[in-house]
Amino acid sequence: NNQIEISFDTSFDTDLITNATTGTGSASISNGHALYATGTGTTATATGTSVGSVIYRPAHEQYAYFTAAFTTPTSANSNQRIGIYDANNGFFIGYQGTTFGITKRTATVDTFTARASWNGDPLDGSANSEFTRNGTPEAINFTYSNLFRIRFAWLGSANILFDVFTPDGKWVNF
Repeated sequence: NNQIEISFDTSFDTDLITNATTGTGSASISNGHALYATGTGTTATATGTSVGSVIYRPAHEQYAYFTAAFTTPTSANSNQRIGIYDANNGFFIGYQGTTFGITKRTATVDTFTARASWNGDPLDGSANSEFTRNGTPEAINFTYSNLFRIRFAWLGSANILFDVFTPDGKWVNF
């Protein structure tokens, strides 16, 4: 069963999501998408946080699905993140500065793994990549809307899996 489900059809449901912005940051909805932007302010922020939290259930897999498009980063001092995390723990994907990667947060400490160091599919269009369109490997374009999934289970014992849905309709672990 879904513990948290948020749709961005017409307006932000404040019973489900809390938005916060500083400086030139903004949060809006357009064509069924939540748009978070920092504008031109060097210290601006824009965040959306679910009101509810996921409750871990022993012997069950937990997962989060989300669609995200990232802008091309222009500053080593910026972050673009989406995932299932809070101030203390969780997992997210996105840009840390100008580098795309995955992050595991444990007791407020972030462990970032850059795309170049992934042990799964590099999503770079190389011959062995399973990220394909019409059977042909292609590099993922993070500025497009991509469907992502983060899965974890049996905390401390099972793998954390980061997946993306390919144009050919297949989940690929990265």
